[in-house]
Order: sequence, then structure tokens, then C-alpha cells
Amino acid sequence: MMKQYEKTIRANMASAEKDMRKPEDRRGFVIGAVLKIWQERQDGHIAKPQFDRLITILSEFSSGEYKDFIKEQVDAYEGGNPPTIIGY
Repeated sequence: MMKQYEKTIRANMASAEKDMRKPEDRRGFVIGAVLKIWQERQDGHIAKPQFDRLITILSEFSSGEYKDFIKEQVDAYEGGNPPTIIGY
């Protein structure tokens, strides 16, 4: 199952790299990806170590440009204070 998650994330990242040129679009991709991974964790489909692994893979997106942003989001979710997502 983890291999499928990893494969999907990598495929989505490659597509976003190719198709999304605007920083706000790439940022939106990251927001959606973190949310989806978090939901998988909350639903019990993946364990904490698997969650961490998928976030590490996602952090490679756009040559690591969004690594700090991803960390901030993960910290917010884990701290029980998830970001408010409007219109995405």
C-alpha cells in the first residue's frame, strides 16, 4: 500500500512541476497534498512513520522550495490547529 501512495505522490508532483508555473498554484498543490496525506493519517489508512515518509517525499517538490511551508502546515495539523483552507 505504501508503494502506491509513494508512486501517486511522485506522479502528482511531476505533473504539478510540469503544469503549474505560478507560485500560488504550486502552493495550492502543496496545501492540497498535505491535507490529503493528513486525512489518510486521521482515517487510519497510514501510521505516523508512513505519514512522515510521505511528507518527506512531498518536501522534495519543486527542489525543496516548499519544505518550510510544508513543515509549518504539518506542525499546525499535529498541534490541533489546522490551517483554514478556503476555495481549494
